Amino acid sequence: MDPNRELKVDRRPLRDRDQPLSSDVAEAIYRLVGNGNDLPIALTKINIVEKLIDIAHEAKNGEQLVPIRAAKRAMQDGWYNRLSNTAVFQSGYKHYEGLDEYGHFPVVPVTVPNPFRG
Repeated sequence: MDPNRELKVDRRPLRDRDQPLSSDVAEAIYRLVGNGNDLPIALTKINIVEKLIDIAHEAKNGEQLVPIRAAKRAMQDGWYNRLSNTAVFQSGYKHYEGLDEYGHFPVVPVTVPNPFRG
């Protein structure tokens, strides 16, 4: 799986934005699921937030950067809340389901309590 592949959506990379979009959620699901051979698997918003943080910390050359712990915690809590309290998560998995390049695999969300709240 090539993390630098071209998407049909023209947008700035997540590393250059403050908040993920539905297309970012679709990309995170795709990167977690791969080619779909291992479906079904249970993905939670937590899994997707973690993958979004990884995507946000990819350098232009594809190198994976490591965020400082405090920044990662802030992103986890903020982005989890965004996925929980807006339509971004639902739009993202619908985006994933609808694109040929992702394989048209159905998504069934799994709900668990926010682990980032202490």
